[in-house]
Amino acid sequence: MGYSLAELEQIFREDLDDLVSPYLWSEQQVAQYFTEAQKLFAKRTDLLMDSSTASIVQLAVTANQPYVSLSPLVTKIRRAQLASQGTKLHITNFDDLDATTDIPDYGLQTMLDWTTATGTPRLLVADMDQSKARLVPIPTQDDTINISVFRMPLSPITYDNVAGALSGTLEVTDEEHQRVMLLHAKALAYQKQDADVQNMQLAGELQRAFYEGASRIKSELKRARRRAGTVRYGGL
Repeated sequence: MGYSLAELEQIFREDLDDLVSPYLWSEQQVAQYFTEAQKLFAKRTDLLMDSSTASIVQLAVTANQPYVSLSPLVTKIRRAQLASQGTKLHITNFDDLDATTDIPDYGLQTMLDWTTATGTPRLLVADMDQSKARLVPIPTQDDTINISVFRMPLSPITYDNVAGALSGTLEVTDEEHQRVMLLHAKALAYQKQDADVQNMQLAGELQRAFYEGASRIKSELKRARRRAGTVRYGGL
C-alpha cells in the first residue's frame, strides 16, 4: 500500500525542510514536480501497462493510409493485433525493415519496396514518426488495430484551490516506487531559479539516485513479469 498525495507532499516538504507557510515551493510547483516525476518514473521503469484504455489501445486504420495515430502517452508498443482477422502484427523498427528486401516470415515475399506495397498489414513500424506508427503493407480497407502498451500516466497532478490540496490520480502506487519517484521531484525542486533554494549539486545527486533506483525497479519488474508468464506442465 502506497502513500496518498497528501502524504507524499508531507514527506516531500519534510525532506526539504519546507513545512512553514509561506512555502519555499508553492503548491502549484509541487504539483508540477509530482506530475513530471510520475511521468519520468513510468517511462524509465515500464511500470504502467495498458490494454484496455480505448483512446490509447484502439488504433483506427483507414484504407490507403499508411499511418495510424498513437497517443503521446505511449512509450512502447508490446503487442499489436488486427481486429478484423485476429492476426498478430510483427512490431519492428525502421532500420531493421529498411535493411531487408525479402520478409518471408510475415507473408511479404520478395518485397523490393515496402514503402509502396499494399494489402493486409503484417508489420507495425513503431519508430518512423513521433506520434504515428507505419503499417506495412499499406492497408486496402478500414480496420482497427488493438495494441498493448507501456505508457505514461493518464492525467497530471494539479492543485485544487477550492479544496486547498493536491488533486489527481497517483498511478505509481507502491511505497518503494513512490520513494524513488520523489527523488526526481526533489531534484526538480533544487533546480528552481531561486538563490534561496537552488542547489545544483544536490539536484544532481538526487537525479543520479533516481535513475539508479528506476533502473533497479525496471529490472525487478521484468523478472517478475517473466515469472508470471512462465507456464510449467507437470505431465499427464
